[in-house]
Amino acid sequence: MTKAYTCVLLTLALASCASAAGGLPLPLDSCVKACMSSWRVPGVAVAVVKDDSLVACRGYGVCRRGEGARIDGKTVFAIGPATMPFTATAIGLLVKDGMISWDDTISRRLPSFALQDDCASSELTLRDLLSHRTGLASRCGDLLWYGSRYTDDTILSRLRFLKPDFAIRSRFGYSNLMYLVAGRVAATAAGMPWGALVKKRLLDPLGMTRSGTSARDLFRVQNAADPHTIADGKVSAITYRMFDNIGAAGAMNSSAIDLSKWLRLQLDNGRFNGTVVVDSAIVGETRKPQMLAPPEPNSRGLFPATKFHASGLGWMLADYYGRMLVYNAGGVDGMLCFVGFVPDEKLGIAVLTNCDNHRLHEAIFYEILDGYLGIPSRDWSGILLDRWNNDPAKAKASASRTMLGLAKPEALTGTYKSDVYGTATIFRTGKDCILHLTAHPGLAGNLWHVGGDTMMCVWRDRYFGKSYPVFVFDSAGNARSFSIRVREELVDPLEYRFVRIAGTAKQDQDVTR
Repeated sequence: MTKAYTCVLLTLALASCASAAGGLPLPLDSCVKACMSSWRVPGVAVAVVKDDSLVACRGYGVCRRGEGARIDGKTVFAIGPATMPFTATAIGLLVKDGMISWDDTISRRLPSFALQDDCASSELTLRDLLSHRTGLASRCGDLLWYGSRYTDDTILSRLRFLKPDFAIRSRFGYSNLMYLVAGRVAATAAGMPWGALVKKRLLDPLGMTRSGTSARDLFRVQNAADPHTIADGKVSAITYRMFDNIGAAGAMNSSAIDLSKWLRLQLDNGRFNGTVVVDSAIVGETRKPQMLAPPEPNSRGLFPATKFHASGLGWMLADYYGRMLVYNAGGVDGMLCFVGFVPDEKLGIAVLTNCDNHRLHEAIFYEILDGYLGIPSRDWSGILLDRWNNDPAKAKASASRTMLGLAKPEALTGTYKSDVYGTATIFRTGKDCILHLTAHPGLAGNLWHVGGDTMMCVWRDRYFGKSYPVFVFDSAGNARSFSIRVREELVDPLEYRFVRIAGTAKQDQDVTR
């Protein structure tokens, strides 16, 4: 049976059994498995809710490539940015309790908060933070937390060195760091840590026993999926990163069965099993458009009927063939997910995967969505795979340069400092000259001269790929500073400038080998 025919059957089957509860339609099984084969993703979990009924909750594949443990509906995955709606809703509960206001200024609630711009520091509100309209460019400063040893307190203290890229409330800029700030405001108002607040007010009332608010839970919980990546054409298991330092932006984990409960609450306007867990006014507020958001580049062909994208509070919003689609999608390295719903259709879908470097989660989501909405069938997996394989940005990121040896490596060695990031060292070990951004164990790698004042560093943590630091030298030929970006297309677009503060550095022993 061809994949196209399978997906046609999926559309017809789902459209005809939209109100059914219980088993998963066989065509969905076939479609998901075909998609997994095309993308080579080891494991997937899917939950579908319709009219307050759990239509499907099913796992596919394995928790770890090459091993026998199977994915099921209770398997736990990291959910990354799907944490954000939980954070915004928990803050809404505090608003309902009169503890805070959506429009409280951060400077009032958190006097230590500061960005480099005084206006942004004094005027930003909780609503601004939760709707990504803070003046910071998307993902700006994410290197501070992504895989770093920095605590959330250290990260918050370094925000004062970040210069906003545009005026507040003028443009959309997806900011994980500002969600960290929002989580701290909520914790201060509630008198308990952000994670404890979410657990007490949302996870426990919903019976979400297969969910947590700390990445560390993933090392202790039974039946957890292992993260994987696809590099150099090979699918490999990797180690979970500790994302607890970004907390309210992306530290949560959950399962398909638990996310079905979260979707049921959303579709019933805050009620779950007949009990009000979240006031309907809070639910409604999180779904109000707050800031227009730019669509994905070249997305018109994928979504010809979509006229607007916007940010709500924790959620992203778009029109989809005349219906409002509310969703959050993305992930952390090794895990990608898509959680969304159509309120008017009382339809919710969650797709969890234990791999990155793919768009499988989107393909499955939209094939199920189109089936329920009666949209003519499209080969979403094939279309997205073709785009993925022909993405010029991906090709540029993987391009290499001709490498030359370092004629005078001692001109580079020393300790450097960035106000935003912290310290970096360049040191000799044998014939190698190593650059290490010291807050990241894996951000160390050999320096090679590629021409002019530009070097190339191939990071030992392969997720970060390559960087091309550009050096400034004094009249004697010794490095005074260097500027560097780290995987700007995915992690952080900010260019960090490091100024030399000491001479020759000793070998750094605390580096991932």
